[in-house]
Amino acid sequence: MAGQGNKKAIPSALDCSLIENAEYAKLFLDFSQKFSEENIFALSKNEWHGLKLSDAPFAYVNYKDSDKYESNNRHVWTGRWIGRATYEIEKGKVVTLEVLPRFGNFSIFAMIEEAFSCNIVKSKGKQQASTEKNSLLDLLIPFIWSHKLSQANQYGVPHNNVEQRYKGPALRGRLDVRKSIIPLFREHQVISVKREKQIDEPIAQIITQAYKKICGKIKTRLSPNAEDALNAFYSMHYPPRYVSENEYRKIHYKPIYYSFKDVVDFSWQIIKNRKQADTEGNNESFSGFLDMAEIWEIFLRSILRTKFSKLGWTVMSPAIDVYENTFWKRKIIPDIVMEKGDNVVVFDAKWKKMDGKNNDVEHSDLDRSDFFQIHSYIDYFKAQGKNVVLAGLLYPLGKDFPIGPGAAESSLWGSDEQTKFLVGGIHFKDQEEIKREKNIKDDEKLYAAYKDEMKIEVNEFVERLEKILEKS
Repeated sequence: MAGQGNKKAIPSALDCSLIENAEYAKLFLDFSQKFSEENIFALSKNEWHGLKLSDAPFAYVNYKDSDKYESNNRHVWTGRWIGRATYEIEKGKVVTLEVLPRFGNFSIFAMIEEAFSCNIVKSKGKQQASTEKNSLLDLLIPFIWSHKLSQANQYGVPHNNVEQRYKGPALRGRLDVRKSIIPLFREHQVISVKREKQIDEPIAQIITQAYKKICGKIKTRLSPNAEDALNAFYSMHYPPRYVSENEYRKIHYKPIYYSFKDVVDFSWQIIKNRKQADTEGNNESFSGFLDMAEIWEIFLRSILRTKFSKLGWTVMSPAIDVYENTFWKRKIIPDIVMEKGDNVVVFDAKWKKMDGKNNDVEHSDLDRSDFFQIHSYIDYFKAQGKNVVLAGLLYPLGKDFPIGPGAAESSLWGSDEQTKFLVGGIHFKDQEEIKREKNIKDDEKLYAAYKDEMKIEVNEFVERLEKILEKS
């Protein structure tokens, strides 16, 4: 157990995996009771609509594999979160827990590079980002923030029209007749009002304060776009002040500046996280977690948009209102919807362990709720008169998952041959597995080899979908 100031190893586990160490399992379950949105860095608030943490626990007891893991009487598994957190388990006793990517850090780097169209690791050997002192988030959070700021600064930083009053012998804008009566007779001066553009002060405070929190952890130079935005915010010389939660939520974005909402939301999370870390005395490293399900979903959508938009498909993630004008109205949000005319493809992206096992209901890798959820989406689009040509569930696949013509694909149950149902995804290799196979010791070469392998798997996945759609 690793408390503050303790040199022992930090209790760690892999995401979506069994925690075999009974002592660690108890700590992870204990923290799961305290796990909340305060512990999470959301890459995009849009992906989080309607998320309930009760449906995505930090750690949980799973008895499905009781016959396989008889030695572990608790059967505690981690959820889909990766990162590190420090918390007080009892008065005066602090512990740090860590969840690592089960396919290795390179899997996260590769997915984020694809999702954000960038190169996250300039010098792979120097930026491994997993040491005793620093966590994976110490690389990812500053990088994601700087990229979001660069993307946001398309038309300059957000401005507001502010009324400025001037007193003098000449008019500078509109004359304020009432306020000018006394100064005119006494001093031969008038009061005029002029509307001027001014950089939005709460946004400037949030962006600059977030930068101050992470500037020491940014490993590469900011892009010109991000530097220009920061220079503009600092040029106003606003005295640093605390922005309240209410003021943050009331920020209004004009359409031309709406691209800044994403980076402002992310900056707000950074500020809150660092305040919490400073309070706990853990200001060396980010304390929090990323949602692998969110990264996986954004990654898949990016791949499909890159390929299928060229073939006339629109790729999106719509929020659809159902049962409107009733007290039980809801939104359904399929992770990935592809449309081309009246043809529709709908997928749900699931970051879960998937080896293709289905011995019986209790030992299936495919959850019943996921299965029924995707069929609800199919029924919805069919009710709208759409031709659902393909639907399914997409997972990061284990090495034992069957791949081949028709291996995980069939016609939709109870339907005609036009609708195909697929349970599939992309095979992931562990970076240590590639290291052994190719006998690579240099981290930079190993990462290049990992990306090459990933590219092959992605291309095979896209080709399988393309063949199914051609048949349909």
